[in-house]
Amino acid sequence: MDVDGSSGTDDAASARPGSEADAVDRDVASLRQAIARVDSLPQERRRFLTSYAYVLVRIARVDAELSDAELARIEESVLSAGDLAEADGTLIVSLASKMSQLFGATEDYAFTRDFTRSSSPQQRQRLLRSCVMVGTADGAMAAAEIAELHEIGLELGFAAEEVDAIREQMDPAAGHR
Repeated sequence: MDVDGSSGTDDAASARPGSEADAVDRDVASLRQAIARVDSLPQERRRFLTSYAYVLVRIARVDAELSDAELARIEESVLSAGDLAEADGTLIVSLASKMSQLFGATEDYAFTRDFTRSSSPQQRQRLLRSCVMVGTADGAMAAAEIAELHEIGLELGFAAEEVDAIREQMDPAAGHR
């Protein structure tokens, strides 16, 4: 018994029906396992994947929203780039999304610069292609998304013409504007 006379159990948890409490316990255990797996990644790989996810969240949030379609594309891209388990990729994307909400534009350049320093030209091109995939998740890219894509492309070391060429390859509607 605790000092205050309670049994020390979580009253909210004990009030839940068994199957709901079991489901919550499984979710918590799964989250803890994902955190442990992500923590066990080498620091450079964690930084690489977090920066990759952050840049993708950056293009998705340019319109101040992160749609389900954009989120799905971001998770797909991070899973593919990182060769991760789904829960691990989802955790990294969630963390990047929270960081973007907290830091916003003040950290955009820093994350992109960090990615540029730690990546190969092929990885940077893959990220830029993923940005186009995220930008077109809701349909054609909006003007603000195109402007942000150009900014990201320049920060990654691409010329404006290279960014346009990649966008036209990835977005069939790009050539019709």
